[in-house]
Amino acid sequence: CGLACERKGEEESAQGMAAQAFVMRLRGPAGTPGQLELPQGEASTLSELREKTADATGLDASRLTIRGGFPPKPILLPIEGDSAGEESTKTVKEAGLAHMDTLIVEGGG
Repeated sequence: CGLACERKGEEESAQGMAAQAFVMRLRGPAGTPGQLELPQGEASTLSELREKTADATGLDASRLTIRGGFPPKPILLPIEGDSAGEESTKTVKEAGLAHMDTLIVEGGG
């Protein structure tokens, strides 16, 4: 079998990774930990991230501020006017997020 079997195994492994859940760790108000799963993986949009985060934290989706990376930088800010337009097309990958990244979540003022 040799090289052909190795390549087949690599392809199956890559397909398994693509189908694998995309999990984000959350640090909510008062430091409360949590996590959420994005079923669409890295193709999930920022609006999906906003809704899933609101569901996980119980905070108002339109008032969420989400920061990620190091040092933490804004990924999502509270919605004002039609500012949600880009969120429906921009993916979490395009925003620079990766599986198991920690997001800092605030509920707005």
